[in-house]
Parts: sequence; C-alpha cells; structure tokens
Amino acid sequence: MQLLVAVAAAALVVFAAIYPPLLTSHHPKEPLAWGLVIATVGAVYLAVGISAWHDRPYNCVGVLMVAVGFGYLSYQLSWLPGAIPWEWQYVTGDFELPFLGWLALVYPTGRLRYRREWIVIVAFWTFWASSQALTLLTDDPRTYCRDCPQNIFLVRIDPSLQSSLGTAIRIGTLLGAGVVVALVLAHWWRATSRGRRSIVPLVWMIGPPIAWVVIYLAPRLNLLPYQDWAFPWFNFALVSVPLGYVYTRVRDRWARGGVGELIVGLGEALHVDAAFGAA
Repeated sequence: MQLLVAVAAAALVVFAAIYPPLLTSHHPKEPLAWGLVIATVGAVYLAVGISAWHDRPYNCVGVLMVAVGFGYLSYQLSWLPGAIPWEWQYVTGDFELPFLGWLALVYPTGRLRYRREWIVIVAFWTFWASSQALTLLTDDPRTYCRDCPQNIFLVRIDPSLQSSLGTAIRIGTLLGAGVVVALVLAHWWRATSRGRRSIVPLVWMIGPPIAWVVIYLAPRLNLLPYQDWAFPWFNFALVSVPLGYVYTRVRDRWARGGVGELIVGLGEALHVDAAFGAA
C-alpha cells in the first residue's frame, strides 16, 4: 500500500511541476514559478508523510501529512483539458486545509486529546464541503475567463451572491485558523511539563501556515493590502509542519542515543570500579 502511494505521489509531483506551466492547453498557462513551488511544497509533505507512516504505521500523523500533500497538489489536475477536469477544481479547492487543521489537533500522538474536538473536525469538513458545493452551483467561469470551459453544474448566475459567498468562506477560514491556534494553545496550557515540551514545536510549526492563510485571505477581505512579493514564494511557509516533524524526530533520536551512551558509560565505570575493588 505504501509503495503504491509513493508511486502515485511521485507521479503527481512531476505532473504538478511540468504540466500546468508547460503542457496545458489552457491560456494563460500557470506561471512556471507557481508550478515549481506548488510541486516542492507537496513533495515535502508527501515524502515526510510517507516516511512517518512507514516508521509509525499506527500513528495517523504520517497519513494526514500524506493527505495534506495530495490535497494540495490535486488542484493541479484541473489544468487538464476538458470540462470534467475543470470541475475538479471545485472538488479540490482548499482541500488541504481541513487535513491541516486535523493534523494540528492530533500532533504528535496521532490522537485527539479531547473527545469534543471531533466536533471541530466535523465542522471543518462540513464548512469546506458546503462552501465548495455552493461555489460549484453558483460560479460562472466565463465571467472572468473567456477561454475557460463552461461550468456544467451552474444553477444560478448571481455576481452579488458569488461575492457574498466568497467573503463568507474567507471569514470562515480565518475563524477556523483561529480555532486551531486556540486549541493548540489550550493543549499546551493543560499539559504537564513533559507534555508541553512535545507541544512547543507544534506552536512554532503552525505559525507560518497560519500566517500563510492570513496573508492569502486578508487582502481579499480588504483587511490588508495585497502583497505581490508574497506569491508564490510564501507557500513555502506550509513546509514548516513536515520539516518541524523531521526536526523533532531527529532531536528525540539524538536524545535517546545520548541517554543510551550515558547508561553504557556509567555501566562501564561501575564495572571498572568493581574490578579495582576486587583487586
């Protein structure tokens, strides 16, 4: 299973980097920088996630990182020709965000600390699914893209409704990001001193992705000026989560190795002392 996932992941990364910027029939094509950045971010999530899944198969952290990677890259499939791939963007738009919130709540144990947090995860998915469904039924791509395929599921053309819906989705996403941060801080506050040490890396790991959400959405709500310099490069902020996971794993292994060497050294010292005592 993991081998098949790895093959599919590699194929999707290569597709995301090459097809939208260079081979798609859509005009204009995706800028090459966007394709390379998206492919790199997705590749980091997939590589680290598959490795974590292999090392800890019963911990869902690795599986969720793989899901974030696939969700982030799957939007690139909408660059394929035809109406059906175009509709795919409505299915996969922001698909990584519910998985990312879920990942933050179960890190690093792979389990939710409080049962009621399932309500938050269900709310994330309900909000995402309903917003995508409403966008699918009300978005007319011909109003902003002359060469784009027609939305075959379009029910009603209403620019004011579409604008209001977009604003509601952006506000809801920002509120969801705030809820994740609040819950992670609550985990840290209620944890023991040892538990806090395991949660602290997550606090700085989720900081850049939260900033990514704010910088991406706030200008569209007229809360911040649009920053041309931030895109697509600020997407690299998302990789703080998988790279932070690698850092904590390496740190923990070094710590265990240091303790093991200390125990061996103490054992050898005791053995030498006993030998001198016997002499």
